[in-house]
Amino acid sequence: MKTKYRKSMNCQNCEQYRIFNNDILLFENATSARTSLNTISNYAKNILDKLSLMRDKVELCDFRININNKQFLCHKFLLIATSDYFKAMFNGNMNESRSDYVELKGFENSSHGVESMINFCYSGLLQITFDNIDQLLHAATHLQIKHAIDLCSQFLIESCSLNNCIDIYKIADFYSLTNVLDIVHLFISKNFLSLMFHAREQFEQLTYEQIYQELSSDTLEMNTYNEYDLFIMTCTWIEANRIEREKYAIDLFKLIRFMLMTPEQLCDHVRKHELININEQSRKLVEDALCYYASPNRQPSLNDIQCQIRNEPVLVAVGEIELFTLNTTLDRWETLCQAPLEENYPV
Repeated sequence: MKTKYRKSMNCQNCEQYRIFNNDILLFENATSARTSLNTISNYAKNILDKLSLMRDKVELCDFRININNKQFLCHKFLLIATSDYFKAMFNGNMNESRSDYVELKGFENSSHGVESMINFCYSGLLQITFDNIDQLLHAATHLQIKHAIDLCSQFLIESCSLNNCIDIYKIADFYSLTNVLDIVHLFISKNFLSLMFHAREQFEQLTYEQIYQELSSDTLEMNTYNEYDLFIMTCTWIEANRIEREKYAIDLFKLIRFMLMTPEQLCDHVRKHELININEQSRKLVEDALCYYASPNRQPSLNDIQCQIRNEPVLVAVGEIELFTLNTTLDRWETLCQAPLEENYPV
């Protein structure tokens, strides 16, 4: 029997009807019928689970990864989809693109990282600890599995603390994790002085470049610490490996603002320190600071980095009896201090 379609003449509210085996099916408002996109819950996960189970059977796999006398069965299409390393391998003119296996080199110490990466490609799950982070990143960066690298990077960022920030910085630097480096560097800068007093082992691992950069900063966050604390920190860092680091002493001491220390600190401790006395330039820095205190009338006119307070630049307005500073966070002027007497201004 033929299926017939005719416009309805008797049904005002129906735009179309279809006759099929003498049954009338009405389609109300057919031209504006609702459509919906339906999905099966966890569809993608279920497919990946089944693909992973297929790795147990050789006949259901089309590729094999050999490493350290171990063999890992897998599927080319999934490796291409998850790894830029394999994508380049299979799409290029390499011998492996025409082969059904590859021998991975550079993982002689352990195959754990590669095995974890293969499992990650089939599950999206990655168990990360400080015990395995190096192996995971070694494999993830070698195989160029971006999502795994991102997970490792996030783990490092979230785990960063005073007790491990330098270790994390070294890992991030070794594997060129730029986003991790930026965040950890900011953390180190904010907690530079706290490292010495609360995580000395981490502090002593800082490189000369890192120490130099922080001491050079005009905006170093001092919190409750002072320049004398910076001096003690610098001496502690040098003495942790004196043979290698003593040559940096004068360059680092030039960055410490001795004129901001108290006369008591300079006289009783700094000028007697061994690292100061072994170098004439170091002794000169301390002598200049003592002369600074000996000539208080010249202090306002002295333009030397040794007497500049470390702080963020602020806008200051001079009123008749007070000084005001602009609080950019709250967007308002706040009283800084009483205005100095006119006769105290340098001529």
